[in-house]
Amino acid sequence: MAQMEKAFTKPNKGRGFTLIELMVVISIITILSVMVFINQRSSQSQYLITQAVQKLTSDLRRTQNMAMSGTQIAGNYYGYGIYAERNNNFYIIFGDRNDNKKFDGEPTDTIIENIKLPSNVTISSVSPSDKVHVFFRPPDPLTSISDGTSDMTEASIVLVISSGQSLSRTVKVTHAGLVETQ
Repeated sequence: MAQMEKAFTKPNKGRGFTLIELMVVISIITILSVMVFINQRSSQSQYLITQAVQKLTSDLRRTQNMAMSGTQIAGNYYGYGIYAERNNNFYIIFGDRNDNKKFDGEPTDTIIENIKLPSNVTISSVSPSDKVHVFFRPPDPLTSISDGTSDMTEASIVLVISSGQSLSRTVKVTHAGLVETQ
């Protein structure tokens, strides 16, 4: 009779997981994983736009320093500048050979470096025009900002990253040579 009682008793419920408990744990892990993934993508976009703005700011200051130091790269230049145009994913560091304070393209001026922005980052706007020539003339350096036809007192270059959410940052250059990010 004792053997028969053993056969008909219910097994101990504390020994394993039920299917419902397992599904709840998997659901919680899935939700947490999705939240981490979304946050990581947002952080990555924020990092890329910050990196692009820092690079542009650094290149503006480097170009300014090239003019102050009189650095020459295989040519006689009246000064150095950066050319940026709306809707591009690059900008150009140039040496001005014809003394007009703007980038006219090669062979008139020299492309010292063509800087490609990180993936999905573009120049969304350049104000007050669609393009800007920021030029530094040695030795002080004197700063000239123009759209190619008229001089300006300042320019703003807006970089944007479009990957799910749209993030933008602005680099501002003044006629006094001040470079700042916003």
